[in-house]
Amino acid sequence: HPDDELGAMLLLSMPSVVVHRVDAWSPLWGEEPTAGGHDPRRAFAFPDVAQRAIDAESGCREVEPPGMAHPTLEGVSRRLREGQLEILCVVEGIVPATSSTLQARHSYTAEDLVFNATFQTCVFRGADGAALIDFNAF
Repeated sequence: HPDDELGAMLLLSMPSVVVHRVDAWSPLWGEEPTAGGHDPRRAFAFPDVAQRAIDAESGCREVEPPGMAHPTLEGVSRRLREGQLEILCVVEGIVPATSSTLQARHSYTAEDLVFNATFQTCVFRGADGAALIDFNAF
């Protein structure tokens, strides 16, 4: 979970998992606004400042109002399928050892995603404390 407060840095020489938290401010949130009108604590609508649930947890905005619904796995999956959405991932940076610029781009559709799954462990600590990467498991 790269921390935005710390610049969201990734160690590009190691496999990493980046998490997008689906909440009411996420474009993957499929719920319609409540009938009582727009409440910026519940969902994003232009020209509000885009926020996330993690912003409330870190004290950067008001806590969500009571009774706020939370996304379900089925709801997110349906939103991806029915909305014909595509998730674009871009990672770019500089490899410190060589000062080479790196950019990786990939797109995912609903058919590419697997829910409630985990990656096989591929990074281990050696006897001397050094990190060992099993690229056959990556």
